[in-house]
Amino acid sequence: MADDNLSNELDGAIETLSADLGTINPANALGSIEKWQQKLQQAGRPELTKIGDSLGQLKATLTSGKLDGREIGKLLLQLGQQTGDAAQAGQTTGNFDAGTATKLKSLASALTKLGNAISY
Repeated sequence: MADDNLSNELDGAIETLSADLGTINPANALGSIEKWQQKLQQAGRPELTKIGDSLGQLKATLTSGKLDGREIGKLLLQLGQQTGDAAQAGQTTGNFDAGTATKLKSLASALTKLGNAISY
């Protein structure tokens, strides 16, 4: 059941990041960032803790009162790289099944695409 829950949460994150930015509710986005940050920091694995730390930086940037598109884009690109690296490492070590690794790679791609769109 935990794997199904993770799979559904990854699907939701990918769908949100792939949507039109204008349709994303900022309060929901911040809540989602916080939820993922807590989960990843509690996972006890360095590659996931790094992602949690980056999510914390993203949340701080988004709530700072001064939105900086380049900084947000940079953080999204960093998150995309970290997520892709975690997917690869998790698949190599057997910590993630192929389906989870594939969804994490899709999430990494969505983060990278959004980061590039915002940065430039």
